[in-house]
Amino acid sequence: MTARDTRGSAAGSAVTATGQARSDRPRGILTSATIIVLFLVFAALFLVTPVAGIETPSGPSSASVVANVDASDDEVVVRFNGDVVTSKSVSSDEVPENPHLTVGDEDGDLVEIDGDELKAGDEPVTADNNTVRVRSDDPDLVVTTRNVVNDTIVVDDDGNVTTEESEVQLEAGGEPIVYPDYDQYYYSVQDISADDAIGEGEDLELTVELWNTKFADGDEEEVEIQLVDGGSEPTSRNVSLEGGEREDLSFTHETAWGDSDATAVEVDVLENGTTGQQLGLSISEAKVVVDDIDTNTPVAGDDLIISADLVRFGTYPDGDDYIIDFYVDGERAGDTTVSIPPGSEQTVEFPYETSKNDTTLDVAVDTGDHSDSTTASILSQPFLENNLEAMIVDRNWPDEGENLTLTTFVQYQDEDIEPESPQEYPIELYVEGELVDSHTARLEPDDPFDRFELVYETQPGDAPRVDAEVRSPGAGDTAQPRINGSGFEVSIVEIDDPVNESDRLTTIAQIENTGDITDEQDVRLRIDSGYGDPDRTSREVVDNATVELGPGHRTTERFTYRTNADDVPIVEVAIISGDDEALGNATVRAAEPWFDVSETTVEHDEVTDEVTLSAAVNNTGLETDEQYVEFIVDGEVVHIDRVSLGPWEERVLSTTIDAPAPGSYDFSVVTDDVEEVATGAVTVDDPSAGPADDGVDDEIDDTEPPADDDDGLPWYLVALGVLGVLASVFVLVVYRNDPENFPPDAATLQQQARSAAQTASARASVLVAAIKSGDPGAIAAALKRMVGLGAGSLIVQNELPREALVRVRCQTADDTVVLEDLELAPNERRELGSLPDAGEFTVGAGVEDITAHQEAFSSVSGDVGVVLKAEGILIANLG
Repeated sequence: MTARDTRGSAAGSAVTATGQARSDRPRGILTSATIIVLFLVFAALFLVTPVAGIETPSGPSSASVVANVDASDDEVVVRFNGDVVTSKSVSSDEVPENPHLTVGDEDGDLVEIDGDELKAGDEPVTADNNTVRVRSDDPDLVVTTRNVVNDTIVVDDDGNVTTEESEVQLEAGGEPIVYPDYDQYYYSVQDISADDAIGEGEDLELTVELWNTKFADGDEEEVEIQLVDGGSEPTSRNVSLEGGEREDLSFTHETAWGDSDATAVEVDVLENGTTGQQLGLSISEAKVVVDDIDTNTPVAGDDLIISADLVRFGTYPDGDDYIIDFYVDGERAGDTTVSIPPGSEQTVEFPYETSKNDTTLDVAVDTGDHSDSTTASILSQPFLENNLEAMIVDRNWPDEGENLTLTTFVQYQDEDIEPESPQEYPIELYVEGELVDSHTARLEPDDPFDRFELVYETQPGDAPRVDAEVRSPGAGDTAQPRINGSGFEVSIVEIDDPVNESDRLTTIAQIENTGDITDEQDVRLRIDSGYGDPDRTSREVVDNATVELGPGHRTTERFTYRTNADDVPIVEVAIISGDDEALGNATVRAAEPWFDVSETTVEHDEVTDEVTLSAAVNNTGLETDEQYVEFIVDGEVVHIDRVSLGPWEERVLSTTIDAPAPGSYDFSVVTDDVEEVATGAVTVDDPSAGPADDGVDDEIDDTEPPADDDDGLPWYLVALGVLGVLASVFVLVVYRNDPENFPPDAATLQQQARSAAQTASARASVLVAAIKSGDPGAIAAALKRMVGLGAGSLIVQNELPREALVRVRCQTADDTVVLEDLELAPNERRELGSLPDAGEFTVGAGVEDITAHQEAFSSVSGDVGVVLKAEGILIANLG
């Protein structure tokens, strides 16, 4: 904290105030004749002879203070360094109090500026009959002969105003010009600062800023500090300051018992200076205080730990050991002795054993001088149990007679609850109201979760579902897991695709009773309008049929649904019985035009350092429209096309741009309806990072024969290869279409041969082009398609911290491509093979039932992954 004396600013303002007061005095009156005579004399002297005893300098003097001749102030002042200048060229802290010059003594006329000359009253100020003028250069007061600068002006040790070099006395009307206060000094207290975060008996550190506000060098004076209303003795030190000198004085004041009553510290310059200058402060009473108190949150029956932060102020009484008491619910529960030196801090802890019935406890800590209290919360068993939550997070789909396994996760509902000791809770599984399994969940302090499996051995008749309930002391969970038994299996025979908005979507389904008894079930058509939006699910049963079938019998049913605008652009179609479900997709064409982006490509030409961007834009609506299509790279628009498309018309747009700086950038295609973002699609390698030197000499050996002009394979080898592949494809297609009736009869063989030939012909052309190009990757992809496989692969990854069993199936509408039971180690990754080259296919995975988790895919580029996670099985396109 600081306090400032107003005398410093008064000293600066005195430069103007005093000058105004002196300028009101009456001045002498000269006749016109006298003025004319004096003017002629001065003019003659100025033109003919230099001033006697004053040397004419050869050039201007060194700079001191720059004057401003346009300033309104017209006073003549002396600075602390003795220079005489105009008041308009100095600041308040450069001049002493009362810095003005007078004639003869302090009661004489004030020296002022009249135009560009100095006067005292009506008398001009001269130096040996030479004029004193004001100029705009530095310094601004000089003695001149004609317009030649002779000397500057100073105050000497006796207060006389003279020229600096030749020491000629300045006069006005024959009287000397003097500075009356040349021998005065005054010590003004400008600022006081102190660190008052102390207690009685400790040292108070103060800093006092002192300023000699007058011209003369001061004598040694005593500066004293004392506490107002305190009990300690004053502290003092001696100081001497030159004229205008400032100094920060440091004081160390030893406080005493009773100084906590002090309200301020006072600074006095005992002679010739400021007295009574004060700074408010507060000194703490010598004692130990409880600065903060805190507790842990134990479980009822465990130890409550009371923690208190103690701070000692002052040095009284002698000794550092204090007895600290603590209380629980108003009763003294114990104490501890702690060593706290003066000015130090210490933290103490008190253990207290809680009881099973405790919920809150009032605790307090007392040092004898000060006390503090708080209320501690105790985690009772009923409280913890009420906050417990058991959830079913995964399940299998067993057949009747197999075990139903429910993966259960137990935690506290309130995440802030953190018991400091392990807690155990009984968890029970009920099926159809009967207890069938139990588990003791253990929640550790640093891991308040438990994950385990509850098991029920299914019985005949449990299909299609059972009512399962997991109970805990707190919240539980329920489920109706499906049991595979005798029942109705369903499959989709045909779906109208595509269908226009507001038209009827027809689905033909086949239902077969695979059980041992006649049954009647309600078979339903369910539509998911949010299938194309990963952030939305909108499922609704829109049609149904009651079907009665005997064992082994099958039938076909027709289901219909009138589409609407919410179904655009694609819906999921599900046929559901009490035991099974079949999934498919249907494209719904919008009534309004809808410009969709179906494919984007990026190619970087390293030779020209250009990037070619392409995108296929399709109008999936039923009306012609014209829209702007923007290509955006790294947030910047690089190309705009205006495109007109009819209903279901597609156009590929492309542009070539200069390659950006090396790096990876997002490529976005934006229409009025959609924005397709290809993350990191634009990749530009750093050209400076060239291929590594493999040590092989790149020079061409002139002795080698020249390369053949035809870089491809000989035509006859290509033809033989194509014929061999066509034959293999034909045999494979025939076998995959009907493996049970292989080899087929002649009629079937002829029909299948025509179909296979059409497929193989189209794929063979792709293979031939790949072989001629010599690209191994393109050849491998073409060969995969020749045998009915896509370019991507099916990959299974176990991200569980334990071994896991999983069954994986990949199938098209006509064929099962993959069906495997896998045992995977933790973090094991396995590639099962290539994906089918089909417009649509499904991938399913589960512990035993492969329909437990199933996803449908269409137009997939890249791999499909099945990932086993703690929260379940994830099936997704990996790109």
